[in-house]
Amino acid sequence: MTNMKKDLISLILLALAATYCTIPLFTNYGIPAGQDIILHIFQADQFTRSLHEGVFYPRWIADFNNGYGSPNFVFYSPLSYYFVSALSIFFHSLTTSMIMAIWFSFFLSGITMYITAKKMFGGSGSLITAIIYQILPYHLFNIYVRGAFAELFAFIWFPLIILFLYRMIEPRNPAAMIGLSVSYAMLICTHLVSGYMFTFVIGTYLVYNYFLLKEKKRIIKPFFSLICGVGLSSVYLLPVIFERKFVQIDYIITCSVGDYKKNYLFMVDKFEEGLRKFYIPLHTIVALETLLFLVIAVFITKNRQILLHSKQHKHFIFLFLVAFFLMTPLSRPVWDIVPGFPFLQFPWRWVSITELSLCFLVGYIFAHKDGTVLKSIRLKKAIVYLLIILFLASSALIWKSSIIPDSLIKKIVRPEEIRNFIIPYEYTPVWVKDVKKISTETDNDRVSVISGEALFDIAEWKAERRIINMRGISDVLVRISTFYFPGWEAILDGKKIPIRMEPETGAMLIKVPEGIHTLLVEFGDTPIRYYSKLVSLTSIFVMIFWILLTRKTGQSKASEEDNL
Repeated sequence: MTNMKKDLISLILLALAATYCTIPLFTNYGIPAGQDIILHIFQADQFTRSLHEGVFYPRWIADFNNGYGSPNFVFYSPLSYYFVSALSIFFHSLTTSMIMAIWFSFFLSGITMYITAKKMFGGSGSLITAIIYQILPYHLFNIYVRGAFAELFAFIWFPLIILFLYRMIEPRNPAAMIGLSVSYAMLICTHLVSGYMFTFVIGTYLVYNYFLLKEKKRIIKPFFSLICGVGLSSVYLLPVIFERKFVQIDYIITCSVGDYKKNYLFMVDKFEEGLRKFYIPLHTIVALETLLFLVIAVFITKNRQILLHSKQHKHFIFLFLVAFFLMTPLSRPVWDIVPGFPFLQFPWRWVSITELSLCFLVGYIFAHKDGTVLKSIRLKKAIVYLLIILFLASSALIWKSSIIPDSLIKKIVRPEEIRNFIIPYEYTPVWVKDVKKISTETDNDRVSVISGEALFDIAEWKAERRIINMRGISDVLVRISTFYFPGWEAILDGKKIPIRMEPETGAMLIKVPEGIHTLLVEFGDTPIRYYSKLVSLTSIFVMIFWILLTRKTGQSKASEEDNL
């Protein structure tokens, strides 16, 4: 069988595995009722609406907080919502688009793992590695229990980053540089928390290879590539860093649910709290996967001479151990000291890294062509049995899942309904004092006159652009029922005028003189958002220049070798 036929069959099998992972979504025509899924449903709908209104990069959600809006997309990674919006062009249905997006997240993660495994240890173990990566329980746990929609897409980029890191260790490989930069940037723009976590994975990989290879040059290039990746993602990342002071982002670590001190695994008090549907399956998953790791470790030890010919795979053993440690209460000093760790909220997020490590280790074992020379075949059978048990655990997550039907999804996305489900406290501007009260108001006019006398007509009301025609009998103070946030500007008859904030509510107040006027209120770039775009654009040009320079240098060296 040719390699092309093998790859085609592998793609079909990966597509079938993705279908198995998502089959309840198709049979029940709905979206898994995970903990955070309502937020993602509403954000996907609002993001798509803004794109249809001509906003290339939406940053404001108009219909949150009873119409006062929210700057969610200044801070929330946008890539998964772009994916849903692209699919909506073909399906014309939010529900169908999200179902297909979830399916593609499993399918594409299988493809990227297949490509990576094939490059690292050959074709014989790559397919099984990719399928295991798709169906390991935590991957499914993310959507069926947690409802972590954006995080699903992070699984696509993990293997690709490992692949390009692996290939950059090789000399004369400029394509790997751009691949690493782009995949790292895409991970950040897909799920920032996963991007932050995986930065430590990348760091351990580079340190490991530095001591393995003892060549600084092969380590410097990946660092440069990662810096370019940060530059590419700056259009999203820099506003997050510099504008977080304007929102109540600390809520995610001060609320009882998001306090990392209460979310370590193997804490007895947590196991008895009553969140059985969450903690019991999670502990079961981690216990089974830890047992699988121990069996693999013993098996590798017994076949040290045969299986450890590739020193790269020792890194995944180390990675599993570190990730496991970070999930336990023993790692508390690390969480207290390392900047940014508290914002991960949940130490058990590191399960995604332990599963990634397991996939490579399992694939590495099954990739060995001559199984007859391996010792302790019983241990290999134990590995197979544990994988079957994990598959059954994944199946239980799939078939026992609750699904939100299309009819309820259509109800959820209505602005008047979403306030009954969720309030985005962490993205509320710091000057808003009681967002819960605001979100329950029943008499909320989009535009009202606080003082003076005027007639007005709302000519246009879009997420990031509002036009109001006014005829003032006297000078008036206009109230716009939208939270002020840096980026909002008021333009009266083509001239910029100041915006005040209403005390307590944070609504926009604008003075308009008597007479006939056109008031434009628009959400645009702050200086940091503008310069972040320039940084991303500059990074693209730097990468192109670096590739051309590397290619020219490589050609010159090749010519010199030919002459010799």
